[in-house]
Amino acid sequence: MRTIEQITLEEIAEEMKREIKVRQRVYPRWIEQGKIDSQIAANRVLILQANLALIEALLQQNAAQMELFQ
Repeated sequence: MRTIEQITLEEIAEEMKREIKVRQRVYPRWIEQGKIDSQIAANRVLILQANLALIEALLQQNAAQMELFQ
């Protein structure tokens, strides 16, 4: 079994992208069914997108640092 320390930033970014797509697909139906408020749904997707942006910034920062050692 893997540990948190073994998970890469790339894997986290890919999972965030997947989760955003899932929510963008299911939230409209849930809003229509009254399962979730549209503002809450939009805010949750926005938070995931912000998390993804942070992870991607870390990936870019790490890549830039690695270039220093080449």
